[in-house]
Amino acid sequence: RDRLAEVMSLVDGLKRALSDFGGVERSHALRDHVAVVEGLERLSANVSASGLSSVPALSDLRSRAEEMADASVAAMSRELVDGLREYSVTDVEANFKVLPNANVLKRAGRLQEASDLYGNHLVSSVKLTVKATVTECAKDAGGSDGGIAKGVEAMDFGQFMGCLEMLFEQVLGGLSVASNVYSFLGANGIDMPPPNLEERSGSASSASQQQQQQQQNGGPSPPSAPPALSAAASLAHRSVSELLRIRASPHSLLPLPSMKRLWDACLAFTLELEAHGFVRAWGLRSTLLSQAKAFMARSHEGHMAGLVATLDEEKWQQCRVPAERQRSIDALCSGKAVL
Repeated sequence: RDRLAEVMSLVDGLKRALSDFGGVERSHALRDHVAVVEGLERLSANVSASGLSSVPALSDLRSRAEEMADASVAAMSRELVDGLREYSVTDVEANFKVLPNANVLKRAGRLQEASDLYGNHLVSSVKLTVKATVTECAKDAGGSDGGIAKGVEAMDFGQFMGCLEMLFEQVLGGLSVASNVYSFLGANGIDMPPPNLEERSGSASSASQQQQQQQQNGGPSPPSAPPALSAAASLAHRSVSELLRIRASPHSLLPLPSMKRLWDACLAFTLELEAHGFVRAWGLRSTLLSQAKAFMARSHEGHMAGLVATLDEEKWQQCRVPAERQRSIDALCSGKAVL
């Protein structure tokens, strides 16, 4: 009897909440969303405990409440992600405004949608940053008509390095802010679940495989990072690897100071990604190594050709060597001079 009375009370309360709610398009008050989500949660628990789940009226009410709760969760998730996107290290008061929505979603067990939205936002941000930066630099180089690849090929070394340095700064800045966001949420008891990314592109899975490979090889485990951060960082370093691959041939012809500048910049970016635990950038390291090998092979080939040309140009004439000098040379060649 007590259970039935509690269920009826919850039904009346949930009906009032649904009546006041009036649809997510017309209601943006947090209290309305909370009333629907938490009211549905309590009603479901009590209906299941009292064995009244087969009552049609209760079933219809739960169905309507679930629809409104889903709408509420979607609205709160969007509002939460909008707040996280505006996160600022200096504006602490504004940062705490996202916590009410986050706590409601946590209590309702509905943080997954917000995690999906924010994770996809991070990956999309990296993708758009790479595309916008490279496109703008390619336009400056006069090679934007043939697409990004043609634009990258049209850049001279100085333009390409300027593009890379700008890209590194923007990507690392965005990942650093996102890392602070996850730290802020964790410090306030909000643990975001792993997101379901729309464009995985192997990024999240490759990051996991790289960590497993490192552990199997006996190497140190990298600091753990949220899966969304790892996926975004993986996309970033694979994008940089692709840019380097497009310019593989010109880079093999660079002078040594230019090659060192390229190596230092890319290695610093790689170490920064790994220092924060975002990802182990094996792909970028492999690309740098292959281009360094190509540079060394081309340099060796050029030096050998220069040496051969120099020797071919010199005129050699046979001359008489004094006997004493010849004995000294023979002793030096045989090793007797050392003994």
